[in-house]
Amino acid sequence: MGEIMHCVHLSERTKKRKPEDRLILSASHRMAIILPNVPVCIAQMEKIKSTVKRSCQQVTKRFCDAVPYRPKYKT
Repeated sequence: MGEIMHCVHLSERTKKRKPEDRLILSASHRMAIILPNVPVCIAQMEKIKSTVKRSCQQVTKRFCDAVPYRPKYKT
């Protein structure tokens, strides 16, 4: 019974994860730092940069949607 609950918990957790697993992302980032001149690593570095940029844009968009508009008054 405990195993079933554990599996359900894991399945719920994996549904919430992004496609880019953080462990794989950090491992590929480390490889890109170690071997920067290899074409595969260069491609990984570009992928990492685009993922970080996209993530920042999503956070900014969510924050702007969550915060109500407050006009700034001149003091």
